[in-house]
Amino acid sequence: MRKLAAIMFTDIVGYTALMGNDEQKALQLLQKNRGLLKPIIEQFRGEWLKEMGDGTLSSFASAVDAVNCALAIQQVLKDDPDLKLRIGIHIGDVVFEGGDVFGDGVNVASRLEPLAEPGGICVSERVYEDIRNKAGIEAASIGEKTLKGVENPVKVYTVTAMGALPRKPAWPSITNRSLWTKAAGMVVVAMVAVAAVILFPLRERDTHEVAVPRLGEKSIAVLPFANLSDSKEDEYFSDGVTDDIITHLAKIGDLKVISRTSVMLYKDSPKSLRVIADELGVSNILEGSVRRAGDKVRITGQLIDARTDEHLWAESYDRDLADIFAIQSDVARKIATALKAILSPEERQRLEQRPTASTAAYDYYLRAYDYERQGNERKTLEIASDLYQKAIAVDSSFAQAYARLGLNHLRIYWYGYDRTSQRLAMAWEAVDKALRLKPDDPVVRVANGYYYYWGSRDYARALEEFYFAQRVEPGNGLHARNIAYIQRRLGKFEEAVVNQKIALEYDPRSSRRTEELGATYRVLRRFDLAEQYFDRALELAPDNWLPYISKAGLQVYRTGNTKSARQLLAGALRLADPSQFSWTLVDFDIEDSRYSDALARLTSIPEDVWIGQRWFTPKDAYVGWIYKLMEKPEEARRHHEKARVLLEEKVREDPNDARVHTDLGKVYAHLGLADEAIRESRQAVDGRNQPARGGFQAGIGQAG
Repeated sequence: MRKLAAIMFTDIVGYTALMGNDEQKALQLLQKNRGLLKPIIEQFRGEWLKEMGDGTLSSFASAVDAVNCALAIQQVLKDDPDLKLRIGIHIGDVVFEGGDVFGDGVNVASRLEPLAEPGGICVSERVYEDIRNKAGIEAASIGEKTLKGVENPVKVYTVTAMGALPRKPAWPSITNRSLWTKAAGMVVVAMVAVAAVILFPLRERDTHEVAVPRLGEKSIAVLPFANLSDSKEDEYFSDGVTDDIITHLAKIGDLKVISRTSVMLYKDSPKSLRVIADELGVSNILEGSVRRAGDKVRITGQLIDARTDEHLWAESYDRDLADIFAIQSDVARKIATALKAILSPEERQRLEQRPTASTAAYDYYLRAYDYERQGNERKTLEIASDLYQKAIAVDSSFAQAYARLGLNHLRIYWYGYDRTSQRLAMAWEAVDKALRLKPDDPVVRVANGYYYYWGSRDYARALEEFYFAQRVEPGNGLHARNIAYIQRRLGKFEEAVVNQKIALEYDPRSSRRTEELGATYRVLRRFDLAEQYFDRALELAPDNWLPYISKAGLQVYRTGNTKSARQLLAGALRLADPSQFSWTLVDFDIEDSRYSDALARLTSIPEDVWIGQRWFTPKDAYVGWIYKLMEKPEEARRHHEKARVLLEEKVREDPNDARVHTDLGKVYAHLGLADEAIRESRQAVDGRNQPARGGFQAGIGQAG
């Protein structure tokens, strides 16, 4: 088949020399290159054609897609000291034949690539004509070049990303729950404002349709398996079977598998399979049922091409409960066969692995995971932890149970319920045990990644763990989400956007994933895109309070005016939990100098201390600040002293909690105690708990 296509050729800088010096490292670099490039190419509607040594060949329907893809790749790799690429792009006639591709487009692209600088992109004049004057792209001529095997000289251009200059150095006031710090931190706010204008200049208005992408022929959604057991309480078991089948399929790199969050929205849904497939962007649907009776289980499944209603595979399993893992593995293999997906030997081996030999331990595990998914309330997390402990008591070699137990301890720590070193030690003890048992399991490596992320703020190591898990489970979009979290922490927001979009492809009905992408666009000051994603998040979950607050905050960012934000939240109060908006409305009252309203609203809030991931703020600290703004110094001092007593007691209880040091430092600043305020601020910055990692190297060394 002959067609016109934009061809992109990439090559790893210095690969040949590395291969001669360190073959194992070179092969690891090759695998890393493949793992990074494939999802980005797909994100820009490209087709991965083949690898040639350390080179890759891809095709695109347009030059703009190809160039934007190349820019995204180089942006992701810009700070990677080991992996540098040269990229060449040309448009021309190509012939697709027998799984290979030939023609002018391929030849010229491969000859342009060596002309690029390490980390650079070279394109032909034909590509340049299509991308010139496109927003965000800048090209510069490097003259005519004679290319080997090409009859006539070719005009060559280098391509770089370009951001528009700010039209005005504006920085509207920032509204959030820590607004009370304004009086103590105006210098910091000013520095952040200047940095934001420099680093994230205003852009032209973004127009972007927030749509569900199509994931291709080998994409699949596993709908929640129906619980046909006599007991309704067995719902957790049928949901667990659904989850495990999704997990098995996600290990197959040739498949794209929708995440659990999105598919669970279709539990007992009356919608047709075709409508569900369209909403999820997939071609195939797996549905089935689970019936458990004593130590017997019956599982049925059928795979349907949702576009044609064709049944691609169906089977029933009547087995002992002990065979549950063999059933899940068999389902995954047969779906791969039905969809003509390629299974590597390593993937086949992973599909055969059993998490535990005990059905009783597995039952506790599924019950625990069911609680864990219900939310991040402390009581829920502690119930889940207790159930994981029971699973471990039955099977002390159950690595995934240890890993999820560690994650629950980390959530209790991260969300501020217990920031003690003892809680962090409990988390590490569980994660370390999991690593020693199964160092190559993706659940274990994700738990280890979150220990580095939440426990010790070692973002580089966390990123390594999340990349490892992604290589083992390439079809699990949650790994791209985790990677994006770390990239945001490192200030790599453009790279985070790429991974957040990948995560959203795998989880297109997730209000949370959608809102998070909008939040990243807000940091990048791409306000139109941020608003579109916040609106989409509200469309997906009208009762979810977080997108309302995000959108309200965005409106204040853009205009400095709370009027429209207040109107939005007034409407939200009818749909979502009103208590979630109280502190934000207090902030708006303070922003608008409506101090009496703020005090009245604070009185209606039952909590005496506002506890969260990044704060431990007594209500009296807020009240004291408001009285200070009202120029009532005696009242302000009285409330700040009450807050001081509470915070000093909390510091004595837990001297390693940076949140408490932060808020105590602010209270000291309001009380005019400058030396004490500086001391607490330094404690907050320097005193974060960095626990020793015991026998970590012994546990992880074998996993690479």
